Amino acid sequence: MGKGLERQRGPESKKEEYIIVEIGSGASPYIDSPELSKEYIDKLKEDESIYFIATDDSGGSLGTGRNWFRLNDEMRERELEKTGRVHFVLASGHQLPFRDNSVAEVIFRNVLGDPEARKPLEMMREAERVLKVGGVLKVIEMYTPHIARQNMDFLSRARSLERLPDAEKTGFVDETAIDEAMTRERAAAFVARFRKKELAS
Repeated sequence: MGKGLERQRGPESKKEEYIIVEIGSGASPYIDSPELSKEYIDKLKEDESIYFIATDDSGGSLGTGRNWFRLNDEMRERELEKTGRVHFVLASGHQLPFRDNSVAEVIFRNVLGDPEARKPLEMMREAERVLKVGGVLKVIEMYTPHIARQNMDFLSRARSLERLPDAEKTGFVDETAIDEAMTRERAAAFVARFRKKELAS
C-alpha cells in the first residue's frame, strides 16, 4: 500500500499511513454501517493515507460482507470503493497479518459479546500487539453486552492499554451516530475505547 502512495506524492509530502482494522467483520462490516457520518466518509475519500481493512476468518462471511459493501456503497452514492483503500482480508483474529505497532485503530464490533467467539482473550492480545502506541482500540457491542463486558476484563487490566472516558471520541472513527442509535434501540449497548500507551522500560 505504502510504496504506491509514496511514488505518487514524492518525498516532500509523504504521509504516514493511518490503518484501521476491523476484527471479525463478518457479513456486516463496520464500513458498511448506515450510521457512518458524512464527515467520516468524506475524510476517508479525501485523505489518501487512510485505509480501512475488514478481516474475518470465514471466507463466506467475508465475501458476503464485501458484496453488501459494494452494493450499498453504490446505492448510497458513497463512492468509497473507488478510493481503492477499503480492503477485505481473510485472516484469523488470533493471527493477524500485520506487523507489531503498525495499526492506528482496531475495531471489535459485536465480536467480544458473541457466545460463539473462539478464544476472545487471544484476539484481544493480538489487537494489542498490532496497535501503535497512541492507537485506539474500540469495542462496539449491540446485542450481548454482558458477555462482552466479561471478555473485556483483559483490556481493562492490560498494562499497555488505558480506558478512555465514554464521552471522549478519540481516533478517526467517530461512533457518535452509532452511540445515539444504540441508545435509542438498546439501552444496554455500549462503545468502549482504549488507547495504547508506551510502557516505561
